[in-house]
Amino acid sequence: TPLFIISGYAQNLKEDVNSEKREHYCDKIIERTNEVNELVHKMLDFSRLERLDSNIEKKPVDLYLLVKEISDKFSDSKNSNEIIVNKKGDSTITGNRELLSRALTNLFENAIRYSDENTPVIIEIDNSAISFSNTCSTITQEDIKHLTQPYYRGEKNRQSKGNGLGLSIVKSIAQLHNSTLDISLKDNVITFTIRFSK
Repeated sequence: TPLFIISGYAQNLKEDVNSEKREHYCDKIIERTNEVNELVHKMLDFSRLERLDSNIEKKPVDLYLLVKEISDKFSDSKNSNEIIVNKKGDSTITGNRELLSRALTNLFENAIRYSDENTPVIIEIDNSAISFSNTCSTITQEDIKHLTQPYYRGEKNRQSKGNGLGLSIVKSIAQLHNSTLDISLKDNVITFTIRFSK
């Protein structure tokens, strides 16, 4: 666990006076602390979402504009994946903008984190659905069955960053909008689709 690893690096830092190793230990402690911080925030989010019901405040939300806003935050991140956004007709749905922003941010993070290098992330939007597709050669059909379970991570992705809560949160937010999260896998391309109720 991140806390166990932090403890180990802190012990090494205490015992090792080599300046180069000290810097390495400090970097790792900061990195793992950030992971714990992200995990705690997502645990709190997930817990809060479970206490909400579908009577959340909903207003017209332009999914295309929301996606562009979120994608701008990822444009400076160091990744090799081009983000392609396709809009078909009207992209306005009725929903809670704050919660939808959280769900789409999680889908962005998931797509970029688990995409094969130099492959695109493709986002399709209309007034009834939004989908994120990316190439992921490490995912299996068996994984698909469990991806929205809290804390689940595919066998081949256990060494990568992530806490297994992002997609659980997306599913909860979809349900709060009386909508569904569908997941499909074909030729190593995984697609996450939120289908909104009319």
